[in-house]
Amino acid sequence: MKTEKGFIDASPSKRIFKSIIADYDLKQALCELIDNAIDQWVKSGKQKNLSVCIELNLDQQTIQVSDNAGGIKESELSYIVGPGQTSSTSAKGSIGIFGVGSKRAVVAIAQEIKIASRYEKKKTFHVELNDDWLNEDSWQLPYYEINDIEPKTTTIDLSRLRNPLTLERIEKVIEELQATYGYFILHKNFSLIINQTKLKPLIFNNSWSYNPDYKPQVIKTKIPVENDIVEVKFEGGLITDGGSAGHGEYGVYFYCNERLVSRAEKSYEVGFTSGKAGVPHGASSLSRLIVNFYGKPSLLPWNSSKSGIDYKHKVYEAARNEIINMLSYYTSLCRRLYPEADNAIYPFTEGKPERKTVPSLAQVRKIYDIPLPPSRPREDDIIKKKNEKIGKEKPWTVGLYETVMAVSTISKNKKLTQRNRINLLLLDSGLEIGFKEFLMHDSDSPLSEEKLAQIFKNRINVHQEVKKRTEKTPREIKRTDWGKIKYYYDKRCDLVHKKSTNAPTDDELEDFRELTERIFGKLFGLTF
Repeated sequence: MKTEKGFIDASPSKRIFKSIIADYDLKQALCELIDNAIDQWVKSGKQKNLSVCIELNLDQQTIQVSDNAGGIKESELSYIVGPGQTSSTSAKGSIGIFGVGSKRAVVAIAQEIKIASRYEKKKTFHVELNDDWLNEDSWQLPYYEINDIEPKTTTIDLSRLRNPLTLERIEKVIEELQATYGYFILHKNFSLIINQTKLKPLIFNNSWSYNPDYKPQVIKTKIPVENDIVEVKFEGGLITDGGSAGHGEYGVYFYCNERLVSRAEKSYEVGFTSGKAGVPHGASSLSRLIVNFYGKPSLLPWNSSKSGIDYKHKVYEAARNEIINMLSYYTSLCRRLYPEADNAIYPFTEGKPERKTVPSLAQVRKIYDIPLPPSRPREDDIIKKKNEKIGKEKPWTVGLYETVMAVSTISKNKKLTQRNRINLLLLDSGLEIGFKEFLMHDSDSPLSEEKLAQIFKNRINVHQEVKKRTEKTPREIKRTDWGKIKYYYDKRCDLVHKKSTNAPTDDELEDFRELTERIFGKLFGLTF
């Protein structure tokens, strides 16, 4: 048996607004307002022109957002402040689904908010809210009829900003909005204007590498959910720009109904971990995967502020394995082609991706899983393998071919601004050590320790002794090579004694390295 005792007051507190002020930055807040305008445009079939104009006034420290999406009906003015109340559609393609989105957006930006709206060609109404109203218990808010503004227009004026506008913040917001609404801006009937400048789209599927053996792939499929369907499109491949190990524009891009939600994601959740796509690294920094979920907004895996993916969402969990598998494939492909990127990736700037549609996620992998190219051994490993046998027989030669390996490694390290100078010192020292090892171990008639000590006191004596012992033999070093040895030795001396600050050029370094390899080949049988 139960007996009614009364009622609990479950009406919301205005703390719902205050609690979210710290959660929203300028970009997120503006996006909520833009999303609402786009939703009205989407409902109308995108047939009419939509303009969203934003004025970010640095001098006045004010913001104005206006749109011609249709205006707000008088009967729906309560949606401006009522939590959970929204006119946003749940139809396919909508992006403004959360009932407190625009409310928390304006409150997060400013302490003074004025909203004027004219639905179609009807009367114009005006609403004001501020921090004084937020501090009251009452939810009642007066609205006013004012002189007519343009039909179908809503204008939001924000002042007493919670965080000041700066030029840097404005520039950052412009770039972020270009990316967030890139696909919408492409539409001929949509304009996003900031400070009287129409934004250009920033999209991420227009810089693919079209290597004919490894073309980018576009694969469409469907995910069944709640007696409905979410469409998903995967676009994956290698890109012709980028190359930054930690922060570059590679990784996974997520869109929901063509609105960018997450950009260049490099987290564990998308597969950037050992054993899958690997940790973010320069050698995989030309790989990109774009995932676009399309359907009813309530079924899509974005978070409530539309600033990221909800990785626990059932739709993301359904697609998770394929996202990780595809990303792992393209990062593996990138690592294998990256050493030859100048020939295998960058030149292929024109072409068309391969497009396929499959009925289910289970069939996606069959399309993109093209056999990877054979893994190319590193140059260091090749040198070591070639000379491993000689190194065991003549241990003194290991340091010689490892000197060449070290030069190769240093040459590729673009962070070393003095790498040519370092390599000059390495090659010259390695060559001189090589001559001494030859006289000590590989000469046909070994010298006494006393004789060796005498020769080693002077570099010229070492060279003369090597010449004498190799003349008219297969080991003989050409006169022109001896001339080069002197040239690079003199260059080394000038640098060491600061008679010159000119390090060898790349061409000179390559010539000196080839000379050193040639001499090590003649004297010890090493190969490179």
